[in-house]
Amino acid sequence: MLVVAMKRVLIAGMRKDRKRIVEYLQRKGNLQVKTVEENTEDESGIFKKIDLSGEYTMLRKNTDLAEAALAVLNTYAEPDKNGGGMFGGRSPLTVSEYEERIKKTDSVIEKVYEINSLSRRIDEINSEIPKLEQQLEALRPWSGFGEGLDFKGTKKTRAYVGTLPNEQTEEGIYDQLSSFAPQIEGIDVQIVSASTEQTCVMIVCLKKDASALEEALRRMGFARPSVSGGVPSEMEKETAGRLEACKKDLEAVKEKIASFKDSRDDIKFSIDCCTMRAEKYSVYCELEQSDKVFIVEGYATVKDASRIEERLSADFDCIVELYDIEEDEEAPVVLKNNWFGAPVEGVVESYSMPGKKDFDPSFIAAVFYYFLFGMMLSDAAYGIIMIIGCALVLRNKNIETGMRKTITMFMYCGVGTTFWGILFGSWFGDLPLTVVKTFFDPNASFSLALWVEPTAKPMAVLGIAFLIGVIHILFGLAASA
Repeated sequence: MLVVAMKRVLIAGMRKDRKRIVEYLQRKGNLQVKTVEENTEDESGIFKKIDLSGEYTMLRKNTDLAEAALAVLNTYAEPDKNGGGMFGGRSPLTVSEYEERIKKTDSVIEKVYEINSLSRRIDEINSEIPKLEQQLEALRPWSGFGEGLDFKGTKKTRAYVGTLPNEQTEEGIYDQLSSFAPQIEGIDVQIVSASTEQTCVMIVCLKKDASALEEALRRMGFARPSVSGGVPSEMEKETAGRLEACKKDLEAVKEKIASFKDSRDDIKFSIDCCTMRAEKYSVYCELEQSDKVFIVEGYATVKDASRIEERLSADFDCIVELYDIEEDEEAPVVLKNNWFGAPVEGVVESYSMPGKKDFDPSFIAAVFYYFLFGMMLSDAAYGIIMIIGCALVLRNKNIETGMRKTITMFMYCGVGTTFWGILFGSWFGDLPLTVVKTFFDPNASFSLALWVEPTAKPMAVLGIAFLIGVIHILFGLAASA
């Protein structure tokens, strides 16, 4: 069949009715407005376009923030038991219910900003906790040191506080110092702690020998502590307190976010609301407007165009004109198929939409899609599971249109899978034969195939697949001719 015939729709209305007309068209969703590039500019200067990009940007920003807040809420709050999951869809609202809930949007957006602020606070705490833990780990080897880690010595001495590589003894350190700096006589070595990775030490010498000792320590791999400041035991106590406070603060922030769980539905509504308002403002930017009149031009199917003309002419003081699509005019393409072909329209659209006067290949694509999918999987038990599972999902009346088509497509694929599974005798593979051999008769041998068993006659099945592939190609060529 051919694609759905389209009409170009021109609507000229009073500017005071602009909001209601645009909202009506938006609710129906049956008119695709022409973009700025497609519209011709008014040479008289009476009509002009209004720049509402600021409002549009703000609404898109609120939408993004609301989606981020919802993701945060789903992370830290109890899951929404009434959400329905990925197959839940959205509950329909009447116009009065929508208008009543839209009044709460501003307060909901304030909650969105607060949730995102709390989320940023969680990120800050999560980045601070590892730093404090690392600082505690660095302070533990120095817990028995009574001086500050930045201790430099007294009036006549110079002290070096730091670490040497590997585990070392005082005698070993003295031997190395005497080897690297034999001219130094008065040296005091104090080992604070030692492990296989490092030895924490304080080495003191007279100020006159400081340069020589520093050079010797450099050759020995001496390094200053990774932390500095006061007495390690006091710093450790302070750091542990800060770490504990951060963890308590983290739990408090998470609990605060979880307290917004009852606002989850309102946030979802605000996402839809801001998205719809942003789309409405994008349409406003496409309208040519004077002081009292506005013009909107777009495309609709012949059936929808007649409905638009009838409804708008009856309810508003406006003019609606319908035009045939010209040969060189780029109009949108709409596919419309029956219950069998409609589920694969998404597959057709994912490749390339047919032209406005081309053949709609959805039905033929559906026949071969279900047929070939079933042939590839070809297990009756899996097919029955697919049919039952998809049928249960489709019982939800609120499931989105696109998702409904996809689930319906896989249900029909399940029918094809069951069909080929019965022909090939495959029920969870060879499970029936395996069960009989295991529990009843080890020598049993039978086939449930109604036509041919692939493992027994693989070349026959290959020939069948080759023949179906040739038929598939020929149908594709005929459809495109």
